[in-house]
Amino acid sequence: MLRDGRWVYGQVNDAVENDARWAVNIMTLSHGWVCWTDSVKTGEVMASMLKPMPPRPEPLDGMPYKSNAASRCAVGGDSDGVELIHQMTSVGGLRAIDGLLAEIHKQLRCDPAHLLPVAGLGNRISVTHTKKYGLTYTPIYRIVGWCDLGGNEAETIPDLSVANPATDPPFP
Repeated sequence: MLRDGRWVYGQVNDAVENDARWAVNIMTLSHGWVCWTDSVKTGEVMASMLKPMPPRPEPLDGMPYKSNAASRCAVGGDSDGVELIHQMTSVGGLRAIDGLLAEIHKQLRCDPAHLLPVAGLGNRISVTHTKKYGLTYTPIYRIVGWCDLGGNEAETIPDLSVANPATDPPFP
């Protein structure tokens, strides 16, 4: 997501369609650390989210490693067939990933056969940095459906607001 709130992908910043539906491959969700020097990724240490966060590496060329979360996503619509690696390093981006993980956890209890979230990409205005940076945006994943591992979409979307990990029985 660019500073103006527009979602783009690829080396030439192709625009993401407003109605694009992204299927998130939960098997590729990872977390770790990334280091950028002069807008170039100079280092990365990642692990599956099923494993503990790897230790933070020492800075490279004086630049510290920042928290990073990533997944592989496939898009439908006019860009059907595009697959990309989606990475987030901003605080707002990492919170969006945390929110997505919470929804996946609830879905696991409601319908474990359909665990792949299908999401639209949105944003909201962030008031946190407005004084320092001006108008800024944080990413939002709007879940619009769920798929099984074969890509078959569930016929209904369960009401995940009623799922409670503290009281629901564990998944099978």
